[in-house]
Amino acid sequence: METTISVSKGQLPFSVPNDPANVALVRDVVMALLNHRCLSKEQRDDIKVLVGEAAANAAEHSDGSSDVECIACWESDSFQVQIINPSNGFFGEVPPCEDLDEEHGRGCKMIERIVSDLCSSGLRAQSKHDFNSEEGKTTFKFSLLWK
Repeated sequence: METTISVSKGQLPFSVPNDPANVALVRDVVMALLNHRCLSKEQRDDIKVLVGEAAANAAEHSDGSSDVECIACWESDSFQVQIINPSNGFFGEVPPCEDLDEEHGRGCKMIERIVSDLCSSGLRAQSKHDFNSEEGKTTFKFSLLWK
């Protein structure tokens, strides 16, 4: 399957085949879009991990029938990424992470912590997970606002 990218009006919608091997591609595209921003190495590293974790979750919790969809939007004072698993392979709320040594279940808590770290570093950041949207999708949204 071929990766598609098109750019218009401060948006870059693209999709990648639903395969964990494509997590790096999602990360690389998002980071390339942030190249023109004055972000510290630590902020860039945090964003890279955050986007990678969201993309990995979309691939892992999918039924494999659809591509992972991504939409990056930017304006002069903001940047937003949406990572969408259109097959809704994950149902219900995220179970609480009881044991940090567990192999699974830490991703959403890790994302929350990274967003908190980004806020502490001087950025206005927020994230949202929509696990049971009416369209049958699982969506992760991450936003940055420049102070």
